[in-house]
Amino acid sequence: MEDIRAQKPTPRGVGAVTGSRKVGVLILFLLSSSIAGGIGSFILRGQPGGVDYRVIHAALRAILEHKDPYLTSVLNAEWMKQGGELPQNQQTGKLDNISQFAYPPTITVLAPFAVFSFRSSHLLWITALAGVLSLAGLLIWQTCAKDAPDLSFVLLALSLGTGPVFFYSANPAGLAIGLCVIGCWCLIEDHSPWVGVVCLAAGLVIKPHDVLLVWICLLLAGGMLRRRALQVALMAALFAVPGLWRMSSISKDWPAELRSNLAMLAARGEIDDPRPDAYSDHTAGMMLSLQAGVSLFDAESRVYNGIAYLVCGVLFLLLSREALRDKLAVSHIWYLLAAAAPLTLLVTYHRSYDAKLLFLCLPAGLQLWSKRGGRGWAAAILLVAAIGLVNEIGISSLQLMTNGLPVHQSGIGPDTPLVIAAHPIPFLLLAMSAFYLGAYIREARSTETT
Repeated sequence: MEDIRAQKPTPRGVGAVTGSRKVGVLILFLLSSSIAGGIGSFILRGQPGGVDYRVIHAALRAILEHKDPYLTSVLNAEWMKQGGELPQNQQTGKLDNISQFAYPPTITVLAPFAVFSFRSSHLLWITALAGVLSLAGLLIWQTCAKDAPDLSFVLLALSLGTGPVFFYSANPAGLAIGLCVIGCWCLIEDHSPWVGVVCLAAGLVIKPHDVLLVWICLLLAGGMLRRRALQVALMAALFAVPGLWRMSSISKDWPAELRSNLAMLAARGEIDDPRPDAYSDHTAGMMLSLQAGVSLFDAESRVYNGIAYLVCGVLFLLLSREALRDKLAVSHIWYLLAAAAPLTLLVTYHRSYDAKLLFLCLPAGLQLWSKRGGRGWAAAILLVAAIGLVNEIGISSLQLMTNGLPVHQSGIGPDTPLVIAAHPIPFLLLAMSAFYLGAYIREARSTETT
């Protein structure tokens, strides 16, 4: 059997730190997450906690009781049965986003949480959320410890500590991304690979639009990682089939109901609308996708979607071509993931909650930083800017500092720099993806010549 360890350098950071230091780092990461949750509780005092998770819990309870989770009346009843107060849309007076997380493939993975009442289930959920993300942070720190132990610790603790609304609302993105990072680490470092397969498959099922491109990178890398990626796909299918069967037995029209739900949420002015006049653009959970950046200059959906898909498609094709050409892609996998993580955030609907995926940029970025030089400084600046800005506190601070700047304009004009300054995040992520793609190509081709 082909051994992945024969295809790549000795894992960086593994064995570079003591067990007691790892425990200390994990405790500090858990503390950072707890502080973020406490800040969220203070900021949002008076508002019910776990609102994002409550939607999942209500939908899962309905499915387990053989009820259609896409019927508002069913979700309203389940929501109130568990002690929730219906959040009201100020314009329509109806329940907001009640079916947003009714995604049948997740049933097998998340159903164990729904067995309990909301209060007990919510406690288990936030414990799992903080634990999984903190463990993911520890594993990435361990990989980075040889190159930059202090800087990697600061960046990871900052990322975990700047999501107060994320932790208070108990958004499921954290669980999916934490599992994705843990899974990647296990597979790349060849440490408990079957744990990695299960974790990555669970993350893929919970949030496919967060994890799919990461899985594709493992598939493209070849060797043992390609075999593991195929095992992940099989495991994800095993997770998804029972949920799809259960949902189909409740409502054969559920795909149409899901599409209708998503279309409603993406309508103009709704929560998933990327345009600058949408409600979410003025909150800490603003959208990060390239559509949000392009819509600053043209609010026509076919224009901003077309440009965003074209740019992201070109980057993906370049990444794929280089990975397929690279005979040592396994040894360069962290560079490949560093390009893929920001590209994932750009290509479709994502918010600050999803930015924990940038954990995957740290091993390659800090390896470049350890070499100093122009590329090292560029890598460090991009990492610090992304981790420091692409979070709820960073976005809120940016909105305060740029208050009064023009928020959009028609086409390119004299105010373009000011418009970008008010909404820099999509362009920062685009620069980050392009930079790491270039770093990967350079690394791959320099290896070829030697």
